[in-house]
Amino acid sequence: MMLFTFLFFVIVVAGILITKKNRAVTPVLFAGILSAVLVCLFRMFFVFAHRVITYSFWNNFFYIAMNQTLLPVLILCGLFLLISRDPPEYKLDGLFPLTASFYMVYLPFCIVSTSEGLYSAFALFAKPVMFAAMLLMLSFSARQINKAATGRKILPVFLFAALALVCLLIPAAIEAMYILTANASVAFVCAAAFCVPPVLLLALRLA
Repeated sequence: MMLFTFLFFVIVVAGILITKKNRAVTPVLFAGILSAVLVCLFRMFFVFAHRVITYSFWNNFFYIAMNQTLLPVLILCGLFLLISRDPPEYKLDGLFPLTASFYMVYLPFCIVSTSEGLYSAFALFAKPVMFAAMLLMLSFSARQINKAATGRKILPVFLFAALALVCLLIPAAIEAMYILTANASVAFVCAAAFCVPPVLLLALRLA
């Protein structure tokens, strides 16, 4: 069962290497992997991973968002945008490879080292797919924000920024709900519904 969890993002990253037109973003993949390894080592040696799960949606939601979705993505992408001196198009091309390669290491670590739904079907199968969908929507939103900002359209900038924020929070909300209810059927349906828009966007882009 763990095989899917470990291989899913490996396949995603391999797909990026095969299909990406701009080969210059390949170093970004290694940057994402290196960042994840450093974060995992830091958490392993300096952060007490085990926590008592409370019967509170908001406590679980904020914990997952801060440790697995919102905060890691904001810090990783923020550092990438600040450190990289490359043109905006390169940064946009590198956003999904960077985050996907990061989660290729970081997400299995989170699933194995913490107690939230460990070894459940939701954590092992739905969660990796849901996180990939989250990153696709983040990449799509970033492109739309850049396009709107270039055209000096303020409202679309705020709308797509809000969309990116919501997409970073929805996986945490679904998992927090699953932790409380342990209803795998509802969690899988919610995860599938969340994955539909990015899958359609990807299909349209590849068509």
